[in-house]
Amino acid sequence: MTEEFKYDVYPIPAYLSFIVYLFLILSCIFGNILVFVSFARDKGLWSVQNYYIFNLALTDIAMGVLVLPFHLIAYGILNYWPLGKGMCKLVLVVDFLVGTESVLTVILISYDRLRMVISGTGYPNIQTKKKVMTQIAVSWFLSFIIYGPAICVMTFFLV
Repeated sequence: MTEEFKYDVYPIPAYLSFIVYLFLILSCIFGNILVFVSFARDKGLWSVQNYYIFNLALTDIAMGVLVLPFHLIAYGILNYWPLGKGMCKLVLVVDFLVGTESVLTVILISYDRLRMVISGTGYPNIQTKKKVMTQIAVSWFLSFIIYGPAICVMTFFLV
């Protein structure tokens, strides 16, 4: 049995898939680098509520750097996974980790904005840097626990 998993899942031409993936990767990386540069140049952005935005940019750039290039290779160029089961599992874990973390961060942002509106001027006393960092750390942990163990132990069956 070979380590290559061949499939034909996309009925679109390979060059179109390549162009779409390349555009997604470049725009993801470029856009989030702009967010990081903004945070680096303007210290006023380091408010408690903007930690969530920074975390969201971190998850997005992780997707663009650690996941999408492998999708480009597998789906946009070769149309099969050439890197073996171990690397497949690793890419899947990172993919689901940062994808889930992105969703959880958007939920945290929504909840934070709700608390800001409800508490008004008392918001700075309620939402502290320590609370926000704890919420972000817990969300990263939950993001891994939701899919990570299942992906790590799952077996690929070839039919």
